[in-house]
Amino acid sequence: MKDKDKLIKEARHFFLQNTTNILRISGRSMYPALQEGWNAQIFPVNKRSLKIGDIVVFDINGELTVHRIVGKIRKDDKIYLLQKGDNESRHHFIGEDQVIGKV
Repeated sequence: MKDKDKLIKEARHFFLQNTTNILRISGRSMYPALQEGWNAQIFPVNKRSLKIGDIVVFDINGELTVHRIVGKIRKDDKIYLLQKGDNESRHHFIGEDQVIGKV
């Protein structure tokens, strides 16, 4: 698990250095917008500028995930984003600090 945690930390640092990066899509959660095997261009993002409809890469439990923002709330001076895959029925809240970049 340490290697995976280290990789996530390094990936986050890399993405946040004002560079554009490529991430290969795996899975079908964002079908048809993003399809398995496609390369997605990931851009650094000002997290406060994220809006409903944006597709983002985020870290959830040590896994990089690409989903769409479908809601946004502020609670206790923090911003939470409701994210969901286009091809999924479930949605979940994440903290804006979990966002790594924008597709």
